[in-house]
Parts: sequence; C-alpha cells; structure tokens
Amino acid sequence: MKNLTARESEVLKFIESYYMEQGHSPSFQDIMVHFGFKSLNSVTDYLTRLSKKGYIEYIRKQSRGIIPKRIPTMPHIPLLYEIPAGNLQVLQSLISDIQEQFDWEAMGLDNSDGQMFALRVKGSSMINRGIRDGDIVIVRMQPTVTERDVAVVRVNDTVTLKRVERTPDNIRLIPENDLMEPIEIDSANDVQIIGKVVRLFRRDI
Repeated sequence: MKNLTARESEVLKFIESYYMEQGHSPSFQDIMVHFGFKSLNSVTDYLTRLSKKGYIEYIRKQSRGIIPKRIPTMPHIPLLYEIPAGNLQVLQSLISDIQEQFDWEAMGLDNSDGQMFALRVKGSSMINRGIRDGDIVIVRMQPTVTERDVAVVRVNDTVTLKRVERTPDNIRLIPENDLMEPIEIDSANDVQIIGKVVRLFRRDI
C-alpha cells in the first residue's frame, strides 16, 4: 500500500471509525460535513485516491458503497445483536451491544481478517433454509451477494435477514417461508448489503 497524505489518513480513519461504530459506511454527506468540505466532489476525490492506494473498496453509484479494508483483527467472533428474520426492526449499535464472543477456531472458521460477526435470529421468515428463531448465524461482511445467499440487509435505519433479488426498478427481500410474501423496496430507499451468512450455530437441538 502506498503512503497517505495527512488529510487522506484523516479521511480513512474517519471511515474506519464510523464503520466500526455504526456497522455501515458513512455517506458522502457525512464525510463532507465532518471535514467541512465545500462540495461532494472533494469527497469523491479522496475516496478515489484511497481506493487506488488500496485502503478502501469504493463501489460507485451504490449508497454507502465505501468498504474499509483495514478492519482491526478480532481473535473471536463477536455476537453483536438480534436480527429479525421477519419484519424489519431498528438497527442497534453493532459495537456497543456485544453480548458474548465465539471462538472461531473451534467452529472451524478463519476470522483472522476480523470480517465476521455473529447475529442472533428472531422470527421464522427463513425457516425453509433451516434458520430458526433463536439461532445464531455467522456473517461475513461483504457488499454484494448472489440471489441464493442469505444476506444481512440494512434498509434506511432497519435491518433484516433475507435473500436479495434486484430488478431494474427496485430490490426484493425474499423470505424463505411459504406463509410470507416478499418485501418490495423502492430504489429511493437507502439500502446496503452488510454481509452474507456463512454458518449456522444452534445451542439447543
């Protein structure tokens, strides 16, 4: 990775801190206001430079499509909060609500890059995929998923566990429950894929 200027380093640290505290990247407006930039063009310029130097993944034309690559290593997988596999609920703070830690080595997972976390499931909308109320899912943070993946999705200030289908006009959040209908999300909403479910953990059988 190439050296950063003092200002580039400040912008990167803000993005990383925001991502760790909020569970999603800052918006262009967040960055502009924090640093007192006069226009969004200045934000674009810094993001482009940070991306070329390898410190962030910058996905153009995607809301909050700024993914820092230098997340601090977590030796264990943190269980952060409960996620509804049903109706959407308010997204809780990721870092301030850590309930316990899981030993990733004992679960046969490599979390040396600190990109995984655990969520406790509420509800039964993913029951056809074997995900039950009270289960714990292990999630790898990534900005994209396939239509078959079970994804953690943020919509405005809410979060849910669903499959994701994209159409030219909107996004469909697909439950895996014969009694539930897909949720249509208009493209005007602030939508972000937080990560992909990679493992299911159940204490009780």
